[in-house]
Amino acid sequence: MKNKDIVQLYNFLNSEKVGKIKGYSKFQFVAVRNIKLLQDEIDSINSILKEYNKEIGECYKKYSIKDEEGSPKVINDNIKVDPEKEKEFRAEIKSINEKYKEAIDTYESVLEEEYKGELKTITIDDIEGIELDTKDFYIIDLIIKE
Repeated sequence: MKNKDIVQLYNFLNSEKVGKIKGYSKFQFVAVRNIKLLQDEIDSINSILKEYNKEIGECYKKYSIKDEEGSPKVINDNIKVDPEKEKEFRAEIKSINEKYKEAIDTYESVLEEEYKGELKTITIDDIEGIELDTKDFYIIDLIIKE
């Protein structure tokens, strides 16, 4: 299991979708335990791109279409870039990517490393009846023991 797998698992276990699952206390308990186990590792991985993500966010705010209150307009969980500013936006994104190339490479390398920790597990019987997508089962397969 690679670090990119645990990042995906952590994000899923922290999602609103998992938060809304009711009546499966063993699954919920294992989810919470794994979130706690992974927190420091995830924070460490995410810290690699902290400054990069900050600059990217500022770039999106700068070139976004604004709503009535002057905040970036979000459509389908994405900030909408003003088409009239698209060229400048792309140039600035390219510049930020070049500036943080070493950090991006390090991040991608860390994601490919093997995760050395152990996760709390559940059995397939513990999740019988939970309504999840195929993609979700692929993710939680990391914590299912047979």
